[in-house]
This record gives sequence, structure tokens and C-alpha cells, in this order.
Amino acid sequence: MRSGKSTIVTVTSDSGGFTADCKVYVVSKAKALKSITVSPSKAKNLLVGQVLAVKATLKPASATGKVPIFKSSDEAVAVIDSTGLITALSPGKTTITTKVGTKTKKFVLSVGFLEATKIALNKSTLSVTKGSTYLLYVASWTPVFAHPQTVTWKSSNTKIATVSASGVVTAKKKGTVTITATTWNGKTAKCKVTVK
Repeated sequence: MRSGKSTIVTVTSDSGGFTADCKVYVVSKAKALKSITVSPSKAKNLLVGQVLAVKATLKPASATGKVPIFKSSDEAVAVIDSTGLITALSPGKTTITTKVGTKTKKFVLSVGFLEATKIALNKSTLSVTKGSTYLLYVASWTPVFAHPQTVTWKSSNTKIATVSASGVVTAKKKGTVTITATTWNGKTAKCKVTVK
């Protein structure tokens, strides 16, 4: 019997003024899920900020009522949405699980550093008075998902101005000094500071 709708009984009252139909719906036999395959199926590496689509293939493809459910064991490392799209967030490892009915597939995702290629400070030149302070910071990172987003600070002449670990410049005496911020992988940005 094919799937579809069929009217099989019609009842009419003796007076002919009332009619009722009984409608029967025929549906295909439910198909059981035999297996699933997932791509990628083996350990995978991503960089912070990168995305990856997970694809689940069902056998048979027409298995009734089966919708893949995706999960990341550590959402601080990477998250995965209901469509299977992974977004890498921070360095580390997480297990990506795909579950369809009673079938489950897993693979380990490793997320690594996305190195900075360039940084820029909030000021490239600065004029301050003796005894004053000013906060320098990294205003932009290239790429924006570079990790870790930390720098070390250095003054070319601490007698003229010092700089703290958090980027606070303190003017000591008149003169000109260069404050340099350096990333963990050696990228630098400089600010020329003139103390009046």
C-alpha cells in the first residue's frame, strides 16, 4: 500500500441530510537507524577563532525521526551549535560528540594558538609633564583572535620614564623615551614619549 490519504467509508443518514466520512492515512513503515558516520572522524586541530563543520551521515539516510545532537565536552575550548558548526575559542582539548538515536561517534579536537602578526598601541606619540602618569595599551590585534593577548612592556630609559607591567607610564624627568610593547612571539609596537 502506498503512502497517502484515502476515504474508505461514507455514511449517509436515512433522510439524506447528513453525511460523514471516515478518512484513513497510510504512512510508510518506520525505518530503523543502522549506523552513522561522522566527518571528521579522527582527531582534528584548529587555531583559536577558526570554525569547522561536522557532518553526520545516517544509514539508511531516511531513518525515521533521527536528528543529530552535537556536544563539546569543554565549551571554554570550543563550542558546537545545533547544525554541527564548531567555533574554536581558546587553546586546549575537547571531545566532540555526535549522537543520533542510540548511536554515538566522538573525536578529539585540539585548539592551538593563533599567533599575532601585528599590534598597535592606543598612542604612537605622547607628551606628558614630569610626575604625571599615562596608561598605554594594545588597541588592536592582527588577527583579532590572536592568542594570548598579553604583552611585556619596556622603557628605553627608566630615568626619563618608567612603564609598569600593565602599561602605566610614569614621567620622571624631562627628555624623550621609547616605550615598547612586545608579544610572546616577538611582535612589537612603540610609543615615543616626551616628558616636559
